[in-house]
Amino acid sequence: INIEKALEFYFRSKKMNYIPAIKKIAEFHYVGKHLGKNHDESFKLFRKASEMGDIESQELLARCYKEGIGVTVNYEEAFKWYMESYEKGNKKSSVGLAYLYENGFGVPQDIEKSVFFYKIGVSEGDIVSALALAFIKEKQESYIDAFSLFEKAAYAGNDIAQFKLGEYYCNGKVEKSAEKGIFWLEKAAEKDNLDSLNLLGKYYEDKNIEKALEYFQRALKFHDKDANFNIANYYLDKEFEKAKKYFTRAFEFGKIDSFYILGKAYLEG
Repeated sequence: INIEKALEFYFRSKKMNYIPAIKKIAEFHYVGKHLGKNHDESFKLFRKASEMGDIESQELLARCYKEGIGVTVNYEEAFKWYMESYEKGNKKSSVGLAYLYENGFGVPQDIEKSVFFYKIGVSEGDIVSALALAFIKEKQESYIDAFSLFEKAAYAGNDIAQFKLGEYYCNGKVEKSAEKGIFWLEKAAEKDNLDSLNLLGKYYEDKNIEKALEYFQRALKFHDKDANFNIANYYLDKEFEKAKKYFTRAFEFGKIDSFYILGKAYLEG
């Protein structure tokens, strides 16, 4: 391997407007691999390759516009390039189109079109699409469809989907199984998923308080408001000063009902 030589020939090819070389150098600048991270340069090169008709560069250019990478956020331009890439056969662009339609960015909001494009992403094995579509189905109260999509993403290792699958099993939205619920919550907790750590803590509160506190303590490392709130509640009728400390932290991290409970405790003695 000789990175220096490789770059030399890539740059020589780029000067001849060879699209794969332009795209490769853009990707190097985009992630900071082999060349310094330079989003301004990567944007310019993706734009150049896109205008020359490269559908993969068009999808990456659209992402730059969507996320403000090397350029000011411009959803209309993002939509334009995602659509051009998609219409020329790049199904990866369906995910970006789905996101824009879902949120009404650059186009009028259209959940039906969003679902259409997310389904294409799912058929291509895209986990982001599966997760996003699962949340849409959940909002529509299509819990069986949502469960199936969360399951797909959970098996692929996505911690958010693993939490949701665990939550579904614990709450019995589709199938009631505490054993399966705990299994998936544990999987997500291994990745420090805060929702899972807190739900596991709540689950064990009346079964094994030491284990419950262990989960809450793990979430505390990430300044989690719910973990602080849950620990405060545990100490409320045991060690008031500790409860006060954790309620205060929970409030500072955004748990606005913490001070109400604290005030109520002072009022009632």
